[in-house]
Amino acid sequence: MQVKSISGMNIGGVNFGMKNMTSTPIAPRVNMSSGCDSVSFGNSENSQRTYYIKGNIRDLDDRRFYSNLLKQIDEIPSIKNKTEFKRRLVAGLNFVRQDNSVLDSLAQKYGTDKVPIKGYDIKILYAMFQKPALLALENAAPEAHEEYVDIQFVRRGREGYLVAPLDQCSRSIKLSDKEKTDLKFYDAPDKSELLIGEPGDFFIFFPEDVHAPKLQVPDGSDTVDKIVVKVKI
Repeated sequence: MQVKSISGMNIGGVNFGMKNMTSTPIAPRVNMSSGCDSVSFGNSENSQRTYYIKGNIRDLDDRRFYSNLLKQIDEIPSIKNKTEFKRRLVAGLNFVRQDNSVLDSLAQKYGTDKVPIKGYDIKILYAMFQKPALLALENAAPEAHEEYVDIQFVRRGREGYLVAPLDQCSRSIKLSDKEKTDLKFYDAPDKSELLIGEPGDFFIFFPEDVHAPKLQVPDGSDTVDKIVVKVKI
């Protein structure tokens, strides 16, 4: 198969580093919300909505993904400095799309510590390698963040996530917020959406998205190998 090298592109003033991609365009599945292979965006019901983005690592070689991503960010109320945030988000996505050999080496080097991402202060943008035990659905611990956006990337295994709009959720009285961290716990409403992450899938959760990660799924394993990137708003 022939490949052509693309050094980068610019959409809406944001520069994107691109890997090699095939000279044949990706053939997307039909998806009216995104127009890009395997990408989906948060749901809207009346005035209450989620803004999350779900995609697959192969979508990061598709110009249409970035175009839709920038449009989605422009609609999110919690993102104030949108241009700078977009740059940080793209840098986070570029981190998870590195070759597995590079990621494995970084995981071995840093363990569970915060991993710096080149060009950014660790308080602004960092990654964490995780291999958590997965929870039964009834033990879900919905959470949300005010200062950071999550990129959650499934490397190996399968992982479930419950997602619900922040304005439909009430603060949990069963779980205590972790002091001095950007972690608030909530009780999920009955109509939470269940997402399933397969190897190569990633999810972007915004402050408006209450999400419960680390959930067991049918025919899945008891653990998942994942990366979480924290992007300062």
